[in-house]
Amino acid sequence: MSSGSDRFNFEEQAAGGGGGSFSPPITPPVTGAPGPNEYLQSDGMGNVAWAAKPSPGTTIPAGTGYVKQGPPGTFTSGSIAANDLPIVPEAKGGFGADVSAVSPGLLRKTGTNTTTSIPLSGIADQFLAGDGTWVYPPSGGAGAGGYSQTILYPSNSASSDVVGAKKLLMDPETATAVVVYPGVTTTYSTLVTYITEPGEPGAELIDTGIAQRYFTVWISSGGSSVTARLRVSMYYVDADGVSNSTLIRQGESPIFSHVGESEVVWSYVETQKYDKTSMPPFDGTKRIKFVIEAKRANAGAAIDLSIRYGGPSSSYIVTTMPSDKEGCNGGQSGLAYGIDILTTAGTYYPILSPLFVPGPSYGFDSTVPNTLTRECPGTTRTVHLIAFVSGFVGNASDTYRIAWRVNGTVIGSPAYVQAAGSFISASIILAADSNQGDSFDLAITNATGHDGDTFVCMSYATTVHMVKTA
Repeated sequence: MSSGSDRFNFEEQAAGGGGGSFSPPITPPVTGAPGPNEYLQSDGMGNVAWAAKPSPGTTIPAGTGYVKQGPPGTFTSGSIAANDLPIVPEAKGGFGADVSAVSPGLLRKTGTNTTTSIPLSGIADQFLAGDGTWVYPPSGGAGAGGYSQTILYPSNSASSDVVGAKKLLMDPETATAVVVYPGVTTTYSTLVTYITEPGEPGAELIDTGIAQRYFTVWISSGGSSVTARLRVSMYYVDADGVSNSTLIRQGESPIFSHVGESEVVWSYVETQKYDKTSMPPFDGTKRIKFVIEAKRANAGAAIDLSIRYGGPSSSYIVTTMPSDKEGCNGGQSGLAYGIDILTTAGTYYPILSPLFVPGPSYGFDSTVPNTLTRECPGTTRTVHLIAFVSGFVGNASDTYRIAWRVNGTVIGSPAYVQAAGSFISASIILAADSNQGDSFDLAITNATGHDGDTFVCMSYATTVHMVKTA
């Protein structure tokens, strides 16, 4: 069978048992046998032959291509050498020509020609700590070990036994005060130092976990164009409050510019533990000290800052030390769409938050929306109650009160808030007595006197801790 077609010529060869070929075949046929590390080369004009790989710097004519010959049935790329890589100088963050630095487990390059690799097994539900080990992540509202965290409350009402310092309390103060700190320049300077009382907090461990700083602070002079920032440093120190002062954590707040009273909040994950093996050792005899610094964040003259202490809007610090709470604590949070109908001004109505997430709970039932019920057995005990709530109200210029309730009855001092464009937000911190079976929730009322009002909850978070007693 004959034809002028290459296609039929190819089929005749195949039918006759001839050697395999391309379809359609390469014309003219490839000549010669491939040598080691040679490539199939086209010159762009229909001529194909085996040729050596071009050396670096060789000009490749337009239309020319290379395919490397490999084992039968496969095509592979050549080995990567240093001169095959795009070179970024080490001084600019690259690896230079160091091919050995290319590693599947590469985390970072440090020093000169050194690498650190991530261990890639046995890390389920863990995160990489600063010391290179894998540890379990902290859960919301608790330390990495699942316990309640120690909360410390700066006080301005009483001086510490340490000269020049104020007390750092284990319990919130009922009385409230505002302190103005004048002369804040563009360089950090110390506003105040707080230190716990002798024997407090009595912790044996400063753990990994999430630490938070909550400061009710604002710019009280300088104008609306001013920005400012806090820097908070945490130390542990011997029982005398002076010896072996050891800086363990330091962090800056977000830059803020508000001239009215408002809360500045920031948090971070701590990956370093301190205990009796640390140098110097940390144990139950150590006291905790915080130094608060501030600066003007933009250029300009000195300004004044104000900080709120005590009461429902008190500043406070959440540490990663296991607290002296006896393990009975719980919490809830949510992003909500509940609509409260405030029928009668002055009457408190429970805040609705149908989309909620129960927090870690030990001895409190947090599965019922908006309610934390004590299941811990025992006699009358003190609990610390912390809440944050925000939402929209029906009257844009009214004032409102938000309060903690126990078994439907308001306790402590409610937060008194002014609507701003129909939006309100409040934080409430207080201590109260409790018994087994008591249920705690948040409630709201119109404080201006308008009946038939509404409140739409947008965010909601509550936490309750039972205080340990001797």
